[in-house]
Amino acid sequence: MKKILRFTIPIFIISILFLGLVSYSSKIKNPFIPLKALIQLETSNENVIRFSDKPLRYMSRSVDDFKNRMEYDGYTVDQLGRCFVLEKNSETTSLIFEGFVGSYEIFSNEFETKNTNE
Repeated sequence: MKKILRFTIPIFIISILFLGLVSYSSKIKNPFIPLKALIQLETSNENVIRFSDKPLRYMSRSVDDFKNRMEYDGYTVDQLGRCFVLEKNSETTSLIFEGFVGSYEIFSNEFETKNTNE
């Protein structure tokens, strides 16, 4: 019984620390959301995945991959620092990017989508 506890407690502590790192790095309170997205990205052939609609969130291997994907999807992409302004069919969306776990990026919709015809 003591051997089981000797290994279980450190694994539990390491798991909690890892989940805390994921939550802190992604700026998302629930660490399982970006962790699930990271697993989806790593197990697919895609360089960009959309992993949330409200708020709108993407995960990418790089900023260039994200810009290329959005342009491929028909968006006009303007970058203003960490903010990306995406425009398509009179609809504008702003996404802010943050680094995530080293070499990944999370793009999150910090603002509401606006219709430019109003």
